[in-house]
Amino acid sequence: MKVLIIGAGGQIPEILIPRLKKENIEITLYGRNASQLSYQNVTKIDGNVTNPKEIDQLCKVVEGQDFIYINFDNEEALKNLVKVVSTRQRIIVAAALGVHDEVVGAFGKWNKRMMGAGIDRHKKSFAVLEGSSLNYTYLRLTWLYDGQAVDYVKSPRGEAFTGVQISRRAVVHYICDLIENPKMDNYSSIGLWEPRSEGKAKPDFY
Repeated sequence: MKVLIIGAGGQIPEILIPRLKKENIEITLYGRNASQLSYQNVTKIDGNVTNPKEIDQLCKVVEGQDFIYINFDNEEALKNLVKVVSTRQRIIVAAALGVHDEVVGAFGKWNKRMMGAGIDRHKKSFAVLEGSSLNYTYLRLTWLYDGQAVDYVKSPRGEAFTGVQISRRAVVHYICDLIENPKMDNYSSIGLWEPRSEGKAKPDFY
């Protein structure tokens, strides 16, 4: 199994990379400063996924990967990935809630105020994936915190989004579940939140 992680300097990859290494998965890290990351026994390649001038290098990096995980949601990055990722590969995108106007109640009002124009940027990014033929799983993540909890609630597109928070470790648990079960949540936009965080007006840490 080969997994490419784009944006590997982020907080979710800090948990994801050691977890994948325990499974003896072949890992490639790609990003502006990937070579400076401290991880051992992984392939590190410097590059900018948002730069169309680097599309040839990106194509070589993507070739042969089973899963491509991108740790951020960016329209230009996804446009470039759509050009080089095969329909036989799986792409997982860490994004944010609100893309489908699905966040309801007092939390929905709070979230809209906090995210502002960011919601529109996520909508444009999702449109790139939705308009492609790629096998994607788009993760609509609620507000993240560091913690040990690994349980998660999945919310498919079309359902109201009511959970206010989730630990990064739980997000990693879900990503690993996808890798272990490749038939799960194909061509899907999936909301993730923590059990028993439903119905609150905002995350506990705000």
